Amino acid sequence: MEKIWFKNNLHKNFVCSILIISFIIILSFNRSFNVNAAVVQFNVQAVDVRDMPLVGARISLFAPPPGAYLIAETITDGKGVAAFTLTDPPNEINVFVSWKDVVVAQSRISSSAGFSKVVCNVGFVKVRVMTLTNKIVSDCKVTLTWNTVSGPKSIYNFTGRDGFAVFSSMPLQSYSLDIYWLDTSYKVYSETFTAKPDILHDVKVPLYEFIVEVRDTGGKPVSNVEVVFGNKLKTFKSYTQNGIATFKNLIQDTYSLRVYYAGKIYRTLEINLESDKQFSVIVPELKSYTLTVQVVDEEGKPLPNSKVTVVDMENNVRGDALTDKDGQTSFLLSEGVYKILVLYGTITSKSEIQLSSNQYHKIVISEKSSTPTTTSPLIQSFDPIPILIVLATIISAIIIFFVILKRTLST
Repeated sequence: MEKIWFKNNLHKNFVCSILIISFIIILSFNRSFNVNAAVVQFNVQAVDVRDMPLVGARISLFAPPPGAYLIAETITDGKGVAAFTLTDPPNEINVFVSWKDVVVAQSRISSSAGFSKVVCNVGFVKVRVMTLTNKIVSDCKVTLTWNTVSGPKSIYNFTGRDGFAVFSSMPLQSYSLDIYWLDTSYKVYSETFTAKPDILHDVKVPLYEFIVEVRDTGGKPVSNVEVVFGNKLKTFKSYTQNGIATFKNLIQDTYSLRVYYAGKIYRTLEINLESDKQFSVIVPELKSYTLTVQVVDEEGKPLPNSKVTVVDMENNVRGDALTDKDGQTSFLLSEGVYKILVLYGTITSKSEIQLSSNQYHKIVISEKSSTPTTTSPLIQSFDPIPILIVLATIISAIIIFFVILKRTLST
């Protein structure tokens, strides 16, 4: 009896289990393939803090807890919009926006909304670099590094003439900021900061200025003296203007200073730079003269904004300026031979002078003379003489042939 009862119960339990499993499978198939399931069109637009669309952002839709399973995921289009077609979505959906591998927005939205705009924590990151004495630092490399689930990422830019390095469409979060000296790998500054919308981040770095002042024995400034200043990483070259040559944004280091005077090295020494510094060099008196260049057209009218470049015989630029409203510009130069190059629009002019006193030099720009005349290889002037010579030769040959033929036949 016990065996029979056990077999009957085992059979009943087995049948019940099969029925329960079948019911679950039917429910699952009914949920997946029910033609009456609700289909919802759902669009999400991702914008930054300035309401500008985020193109290429990743939009992820999750069901709310418990469960929190991924419903759908896609990338925004050119208008920052991600379009979804959802079947039987939950009443509320958790929206996550990822930008540069960082979650920049989280929001819970009703699935019946149809369209939703999500403002993301993305904007401009502005960094301004200055020296410790508040002087603008240009041409320095600024690098931002941030952490993501796939590892650290970084981006860099160079400061402009205003000292700004601007990074557009960046997550407004914490960054590691590194500043390198010019285009080298030498790091001059490092910190961690949190970027905020429309907030300028000022940085002061230990970079310095070195000024070389060149005068003659009478105390008069000497212009166009070549000064070379450099360390093991970079070398800079400049020419004095009114006796001054300036080198900016230098790191603390030992530099080599070379002063070229009258085409030869006049002074060489080492400078230990650890703050802003000015250095004076006295050179023998060398006669300097003023060269005034005026650029005019063929009618003698001044041509302002003409570019005038003065080059010495070793092709070193000794002056470069634009003419004023009177078509004039002036240069203070030492005695010697110089080439003068003038550029007005697309017209160029070259001349050479011997400077041994204050001199006025007029340059006439002529559009006709500066426009090269070319002869087309397909259209050339017609010369009939060669053709006549050829025709005469042919006719003469024919006459001689017939004369010889006639004599041959008569004999």
